[in-house]
Amino acid sequence: MPRRIFHAIEEKIALTAIETVFLRQVRGRIQVLLLDRPADDEYYAGQVAGPGSMLLGGDVQSLGGKSFEEEVQLRALVLGLMIEKNWIPPGLTSPYWRPFSRVCQKELGGWFDTEPIFAAATFYDTPRGAENVLAWICRLDREPKEGKWCDVEWLPSNLVAHHHKLLEMVVPQFKRLLEVREFDL
Repeated sequence: MPRRIFHAIEEKIALTAIETVFLRQVRGRIQVLLLDRPADDEYYAGQVAGPGSMLLGGDVQSLGGKSFEEEVQLRALVLGLMIEKNWIPPGLTSPYWRPFSRVCQKELGGWFDTEPIFAAATFYDTPRGAENVLAWICRLDREPKEGKWCDVEWLPSNLVAHHHKLLEMVVPQFKRLLEVREFDL
């Protein structure tokens, strides 16, 4: 969709942002993955933000008569992922697998190491307009091809403003997960 049309729509209707918050713990410090916004971004050029994708109309598909198992196998084929006996790549069973794939494969060059964990739902009032936000705590299966890991206590001054709100909601969830689990996420 051309950007001018996207922005015209977003000014009038709250679109849904799929936020994939990649967090990790290194030597007791929590880090978040941040990416540079494109230089031609009308609203956020020169800023950094976590990876994410807007939910698009084509992301919602019926199974078209296929069984759920057939649909998941097709998704894996489309993404070039292997399904092994009793193991399905993380994120493939989610209805949000298409925006997940845009983030993981196109932006970061990998796939999920573990199943994304739903962390928060909220609304943002952004310079582009209102956004309905669904956020997941995620882990990538390799180092990302782009981006930089930043300590959540020392975030860059050029972080997109509403991503501060996002991290204020998601980081405490991540800390609770670290307390409950006996392994690093």
